[in-house]
Amino acid sequence: MNVVHLSKTPLASSPGRMSFYLNQIGVNSSHFFEQDYPGDLKGKMTMRSFHLDSSQASYELLESYLSAADIVHVHNHISSSLVVLVNKFFEGKKIIFHAHSPLREGPLFTDVSKQMDLLFTDYFVVAQYQPRHYQNYTPVCNIVPDINFNKTNELENPLKILYTPAHNRAGGRWNPKGSSQLASALDYLSAQNKVDLKSPPKISEAQLLAYRGTCDVTIDEIITGSYHQISLEGLSSGNIVINNADFFSIEMLRMAAQASTAPPFFLASNEDIGQKLESLISMSDEEITDRKYESRAYFEKYLNPGRLANLLVEKYENK
Repeated sequence: MNVVHLSKTPLASSPGRMSFYLNQIGVNSSHFFEQDYPGDLKGKMTMRSFHLDSSQASYELLESYLSAADIVHVHNHISSSLVVLVNKFFEGKKIIFHAHSPLREGPLFTDVSKQMDLLFTDYFVVAQYQPRHYQNYTPVCNIVPDINFNKTNELENPLKILYTPAHNRAGGRWNPKGSSQLASALDYLSAQNKVDLKSPPKISEAQLLAYRGTCDVTIDEIITGSYHQISLEGLSSGNIVINNADFFSIEMLRMAAQASTAPPFFLASNEDIGQKLESLISMSDEEITDRKYESRAYFEKYLNPGRLANLLVEKYENK
């Protein structure tokens, strides 16, 4: 099986990770993106991907891969010029549209699968909050790395909490990440030396993943009722994962991962985040350690990259 993944931007490494782990199970897979993120995110999420820049060589490489592809997997949106190139090699191939973003918010606003001149044979959607918007699409789990889990690390006090929101922009129903209530609660607890708050600057993906493995708690976001790749990375690293995933978001993850139980998230909201953090830091070392091991065990059983890559291949083959 030969698969080519295409996207306009790196999409927080999601297509690149998917392609990389398909390769690990014997699929010939590659990911090409058109534009990198600007500013301090530039080059931070592209380690597994090819940049389709203006050089002739990059287009020749893509054409070579497309000509051999059985499946073209389009993530979110691609340019009209890239659509033309895909259509050049379309005959006999599956073309999959994979939605990563909400409707009526940036960057898509509408269902762009209907605007691209491509004959899609199937439709996937990220198994978070997005299936509410794309109700006839097949939910698919994001695949995150198996972080080197150091079981010999002894629990230290205060708890090491990692909180690195991708942005603090307000507005929209599903895109916000930052929370003033959460920031205030963390600042207070940190000033009281009740937690060891870690908020590193934008560092490389590999560095951040390794750094997460040295912490006890990962905080995603507590605003939208969803979870994101950060929550999955937290489970992989054996962290207690704080988010406010609602029933629907949790069920989408459980269903897409074919898991018999829900992920062991530590749920909190804007209304109770201070109280929830206080209850967390008051737990015994034994209970904290048990919760960390529970996170890692869930990842190993249901969300490990090899398993999710094989589930993705099943979706490719069943269509």
